[in-house]
Amino acid sequence: MSTIKFQATKVFSDTWAAINATIPNPLTGQPERKYKLIEQKGGTRSSKTWSDIQCIFLYGYNNPYEEIVVMRDTAVDCRDKVESEWIKWLRDPNCRVIQFQKGELNAEELNDFLAKESLVGYFDNNQSHHSWTFKHNKSKITFTGTDDPDRAIGKTQSVLWVNEPYKFPEEVFIQLTQRTSGFTIVDWNPKEDHFIERQRLKEDTITLQSTLLDNPFCPEQTKKQVLSYQPLSLCAAVTVHKLTTDQAYAYNLETNELKLSNKQLKELARCIKNRNQQSESYYHWMVYGLGEKAERPNRIFKWIEIPLDEYFKIDVETYYGVDWGAVDPWGVVEIKYYDGALYIRELNYDSENILRENMNDTDRAQISGLDEGIVRWLFKRLNIPFNRTLVCDNNRPAKILGLREAGWEYAMAADGLKAIKDGIDLLNNLKVYYTSDSKNLKHEQENYSRKIDRYGVVLEDPEDANNHLLDPTRYVAQYLRNEGIIRNI
Repeated sequence: MSTIKFQATKVFSDTWAAINATIPNPLTGQPERKYKLIEQKGGTRSSKTWSDIQCIFLYGYNNPYEEIVVMRDTAVDCRDKVESEWIKWLRDPNCRVIQFQKGELNAEELNDFLAKESLVGYFDNNQSHHSWTFKHNKSKITFTGTDDPDRAIGKTQSVLWVNEPYKFPEEVFIQLTQRTSGFTIVDWNPKEDHFIERQRLKEDTITLQSTLLDNPFCPEQTKKQVLSYQPLSLCAAVTVHKLTTDQAYAYNLETNELKLSNKQLKELARCIKNRNQQSESYYHWMVYGLGEKAERPNRIFKWIEIPLDEYFKIDVETYYGVDWGAVDPWGVVEIKYYDGALYIRELNYDSENILRENMNDTDRAQISGLDEGIVRWLFKRLNIPFNRTLVCDNNRPAKILGLREAGWEYAMAADGLKAIKDGIDLLNNLKVYYTSDSKNLKHEQENYSRKIDRYGVVLEDPEDANNHLLDPTRYVAQYLRNEGIIRNI
């Protein structure tokens, strides 16, 4: 076989070293894999994805008959965002396009390098299955998601790479890693609490951290944008030399009385500029610059997680909120109101499309030919009693009518769009708890945020995102207040 050459960063070197690290087996003394999970956390453009592409290529190239699976929460997302990057790298493994953009190569030289260095020819590509099989040793790389029922749980693989697992179900992750004989790679920007942080505690896990400064191939404009977030409070003049932010802002860069290094002076000058331009952002610098977790400054809700058994012990009437979703998540929540507090449990987050894809032939036959058949099918599957109040998104009146005709006579439409701000205020004046099995609800309440204008000012209106379970929660809360069940709010 010919020698494979490609441009790489420190992130690749660290990851490749972790993949190949061994320790002696305590019983046999033979070397065995040291790390079963390699967690890469870091800022944007630190080359995590690019380096992982290189690692799975090299691992598959060197090891015959390996089954390598690349996953995101949905197959479409994985193929659009990861497989597309894989193809770009195969066609240009030595960053010749970047050289061309910098003026270091002309068009003829660029085309000549791309023709000679492309790695696409090493593979047989099955486009319908999104799999790439090495011609010389039959190792296969497949791009898919948790919504692919044949891949999500049940099959085995030697290598698993989970890219940005923000909505990746924890149970699916556990099942997949149990069925992974070699190692698992997870790369992400730690924007929020996540189950990966619990995996970090295991002895056979290594955490690698990186920033865009570890990537010499980062586009200059992107680098400038991210560096513009760094606040004065997080520059070395403050964190190392213990100046206050006011002292740092007024520091004389020319006399340099504290003898800051050239690197520290440049950083301080940039942070002063960031303050003057009003671009500094603690949240954006922590998450996208340093790859650390930070709370959104415009976050709306801060709810409390409780064990599921504690929720079941609350013996009061249940109410249900519904937010329809054919392509987007179809949010269904069960809610209890007790002693001035709201208690929420997530019941469904799958879209209609996903539910249909995962149905067996018997289920499909049950809903065939029925008006709003999938609505009746889901609510029966969720064991929602007929005598309960269901407060539903008002933009699908036919579905609400279908629920009533099927026996849920207390299904009703929620208040209109003008009630969003009112509902947010109502929820913020209540104690709100959610159950430990409500993973998507946890994600939404952590990330539901107010809009920010181009000057960084937090606005009153919420972003139209992360609300597929929060909206139906709001519907129910407003219904309970209108009925006088929630008082003094």
